Amino acid sequence: MTLESHVESRPRRRAPPRREGCRRQVEANREQLARAKAGGLRGLAYDPEWIEGDGEDIVELYLEALRRKQLAFRQADFICTCPPYFDLEVYDGGANDLSMLPSYDAFLVKYSRIIKEAAKLLRPTQLAAFVVGNVRDKNGITHSMLADTISAFKSAGCNPLNTGVLLTALATAPQRAGRQMAATSKWVQVHQEQDTLVVVKGDRFTTKEAKRAGIDASGSGIAGL
Repeated sequence: MTLESHVESRPRRRAPPRREGCRRQVEANREQLARAKAGGLRGLAYDPEWIEGDGEDIVELYLEALRRKQLAFRQADFICTCPPYFDLEVYDGGANDLSMLPSYDAFLVKYSRIIKEAAKLLRPTQLAAFVVGNVRDKNGITHSMLADTISAFKSAGCNPLNTGVLLTALATAPQRAGRQMAATSKWVQVHQEQDTLVVVKGDRFTTKEAKRAGIDASGSGIAGL
């Protein structure tokens, strides 16, 4: 069982209201599932469930979803998400929207609470993967979401297992870099190097745990996921 969080992305501009964007994404996911099943998709024990709500309420939202499907409680085998990078994209979702909090400190408090609640749903020795990036606040100060995410997970009983770098296109950043440096003495912020963090719930992840999770420790990839 996998818990995944999705935030619709619109680079460098004010996004539509978060609830509206989330609802469109949920509808698109359901349509995609329907097409896949019509095209012959087989083997699902039950259909995926997409839920709208506050991340701090993830435990209760998850339990409600299980009750609707008449399923017994089971912790997740894997959690994955790419959370908002503070206010880089504003989703207009109201007072509890991570992207609309008044400061990075306020963002970090709520973000850490969400991680703590999500970690409660993860089985021991299982993994969570987050894609995060540095953010610059309104005062020009850069904050490391990777370091803060690791700290939040450690407080929730999880420990870093792997980190990597996700490379994306530079787009127009090279053309803008000189002008921005001359005007503000700051580098152009790009997400060419987004950090990918994998944590484990607990303080160990041996070859035995890897095999139990479906990871082929021989290096040939992931099996059975």
